[in-house]
Amino acid sequence: MIEWFTVVFGEPKEQAKLFTIVISTMLALIILLLNQWFINSRAKKERLITKLEELTTAVHGLELEAMFITTPIPGTGLPNQENILNLKTCAAEIDKLCSLYFNDLPIKTDIAEKVINRKIVEQYYLQTATTDREHNPHSIANTVIAIDSWSKETSKKIEILIQRHIK
Repeated sequence: MIEWFTVVFGEPKEQAKLFTIVISTMLALIILLLNQWFINSRAKKERLITKLEELTTAVHGLELEAMFITTPIPGTGLPNQENILNLKTCAAEIDKLCSLYFNDLPIKTDIAEKVINRKIVEQYYLQTATTDREHNPHSIANTVIAIDSWSKETSKKIEILIQRHIK
């Protein structure tokens, strides 16, 4: 093998061809690796954008369901199990996205349980007493304030995530 190599590339003209082939091959490999790196980087960024959009949608869904459960539209009655299920689904989606993609800045979803627990207590009072739905407006106001506070804190976290992963 070495004899063949020295015979074929023994002349300076043939050595120049070998040198050109080696340089061209190395350059092609470098360009291929750089291209793959750019493609993977762009795909990762697009995936993170998609996941941030899903996270934002889930956060807004949780906020809307929590507000609806806390203060349903007059005349519509108490929220049904579907609203509570939607609230839990949004909370689960937020937990999943944060644990899989954004575990460096998790979003707490304990507000969902607080809203559900408050609704259970309210329904108990409505069933056991003949008082008006507004039996404890202070409790409703506190829950709305807690949801609003959670929403503002979560919006700040999402903005940090956007700055960190996208820009």
